[in-house]
Amino acid sequence: MSSEEEKLAGARQAMIDSHLRKRGIHRPDVLAVFEEEVEKAMKSFAKYEKVRKFTLIPREFTIEAGELTPSLKVKRKEVVDHFGAEIEAIYADAGPAE
Repeated sequence: MSSEEEKLAGARQAMIDSHLRKRGIHRPDVLAVFEEEVEKAMKSFAKYEKVRKFTLIPREFTIEAGELTPSLKVKRKEVVDHFGAEIEAIYADAGPAE
């Protein structure tokens, strides 16, 4: 197993284990894996279209929590109600547009 595969496996394990999930989303290796994946996904996008800042949350959106419809569409108002502090933190740290 290569070093990159080991890093990816370790980061995935941290996110899968529910006891570590809350702590795992703040681990530098987990954040690095997600940053790399977002960067790869955004490679063909124009600069103004790219994701510049994101945050990981401690759980998935669910129908039971009211964040998803039965057809798995995101209910934005519920997401903002449940994760407003995290959303505000993204914009507070964003600074001026580049």
